[in-house]
Amino acid sequence: MKLKYEIIKRDKNNNTSESEPKSAMRSEHLNEGVKPLETCMISRKNLIDSAELLEQRAQMRRAYTYVSYEDPNKLHKEEDMFHFEIQEGKTLHAVTISKVDAKNKYSEEYYNCTGVAAVGVDKETGENISLLTHQNPRFFFPNDKYGDIVKSALIERLQKLKERSVSGTVDIVIIGGKHTIELRQEEYDNSISALKDIVTEVFDFSPVVQSPKFVPQDDTEIYLDTENRRIYMVQPPANYINSNAPFDARDLPNEQEKWRVERW
Repeated sequence: MKLKYEIIKRDKNNNTSESEPKSAMRSEHLNEGVKPLETCMISRKNLIDSAELLEQRAQMRRAYTYVSYEDPNKLHKEEDMFHFEIQEGKTLHAVTISKVDAKNKYSEEYYNCTGVAAVGVDKETGENISLLTHQNPRFFFPNDKYGDIVKSALIERLQKLKERSVSGTVDIVIIGGKHTIELRQEEYDNSISALKDIVTEVFDFSPVVQSPKFVPQDDTEIYLDTENRRIYMVQPPANYINSNAPFDARDLPNEQEKWRVERW
């Protein structure tokens, strides 16, 4: 069986500033011959209409390490994932960061949550290694009392990836999130800005952002194929012309203007 997907291309001729740090959109941070982390979009409608695709997804879930939004260490004690959560009424606010290793990984139910998918080449084995995160955007609000815990944990795991990887082989894509009229858009904006700053601090390049969802009720599923440096992303069908377009994290204000013009 073969997955049916749309490969989302990075526009290397985009208008991103030429200033430092380097731009992942143009793959300036990667050594020659190193494959960027590729994003492949799968429409949820196509998925649920296809028994073949549903079976392929089931196979991936059985084979991949599950990065759960709820405490994953209860499910995978051997995986040594970082997890932090707080309960406010009936709402769970959490962050999970996977171990850095060569395993494939997946997570689901990215509603408002954002994630970081990162891959590099191990110095010792020559294999691709990766990490995947799933975090609530509330932790990136200015002055959030738990924000430093989450940011420090993410920096620590990204540093591990950097230390284990050959220089010039790490690529990162920020995924998930939601940007709708019905929701406070500053949740998304603060999350992307904070994640950009963290990645730039550790790796000195500006990461690619895969555009958020624009459908209030739906979520995103992420399947990180570490060996092939590929992300399979399942989410609602594109509902306007640029809704699948990736962008440089520094260009969020420009992208927001495009979204306003095209959608509203």
